[in-house]
Formats: sequence, structure tokens, C-alpha cells
Amino acid sequence: MDSISDNIKNHDFFLWEQFRQGDKSALHKIYTVHYAAMLDYGLRLADDRAFIIECIQQVFRNVISRLDRLNHINHIRFYLLLALRQHIFEHTTKGKMLKNKFQQVNGNGFHYNPNEQPVAELNFREKEAMYLKFHQQLNDMEISRMIGLTNGSARELLVKALRKYRTHRDATNSG
Repeated sequence: MDSISDNIKNHDFFLWEQFRQGDKSALHKIYTVHYAAMLDYGLRLADDRAFIIECIQQVFRNVISRLDRLNHINHIRFYLLLALRQHIFEHTTKGKMLKNKFQQVNGNGFHYNPNEQPVAELNFREKEAMYLKFHQQLNDMEISRMIGLTNGSARELLVKALRKYRTHRDATNSG
């Protein structure tokens, strides 16, 4: 593991421990640091800002209410993004409809640039995997848990997405 990733995980571990011990400034820091990433991810799943903001608030209410039962966390962003995704999909009618749609949809919520044709060629899961890897800096194991695949399947999905992306990018650049 590289030192940047180690430093993030060490910082997250100690920050989370401070929060678990009741340090309100640690909760404020967690919220401040991760809110924008949660909002960005949530809006890529559902284009309804008010709905996503309510989901984020509920995730934090849930975390606070379970403070005495929380486990150790090494990567806060992963934990919060996973909790947000699960809340959207499992605890709301809108989320259940989205989850069903994701099985068939080539969603466009993970475009990085609207004019970037290679990304448009990827399916929803491929876009989500690339987004989680390159924009949220999650590792392969975390991505597999986020999207509900085995580690090997998630890695394979990411490799396939990168190949497809590069193929379309190279075809676009040479044409």
C-alpha cells in the first residue's frame, strides 16, 4: 500500500475514533470533508438534489444514533458512500425504483465531461466503477462492496471498462 493511502487511512482511523468517543469537532470535520463527495455521488445516482440532501442527512443521523455501536473505520469516505448508496436503494421508494432501473439502464450520471464520447460508450456499472476508482479513490475491494460484486468480478469490470474507454478514446482521436 502506498504512503498516501496509508496516511489517509491512519487519519481516518484516528478521526473516526475521536468521533466514536463523542468529540463533536470530529463529527463536524467528517461532515465538512465528506459532504461534497457524498452529494456528488448521490446526484450521479439520482438527479434530485433535495432527495439526495435528505439522504445524506439521514446517513449522518443514523451514524450519530448508532454511535455506541459503531465499529472501527479505516476509510471514512468509503463507509459514508456505501451508507448513502444503501440508504438510497433500500430505505426509500424512489431508491427501490432506481435500484430496479439500474439493472437495465445505461445511466448517464457518471459522465465526466458531457462531450466525452468514450465515457458515453460505457454502461452504468462500468461508469460507476470508474467513478469510484478515479474520482472517489476507492480500492478494488471497496468498489466490489459498493456495487455488489466479488472482488474478482469488480476488478474484471474495471479492466473491461478501461479497455472499452481506451478503445473508444483511441478511435475518436485517430478519426
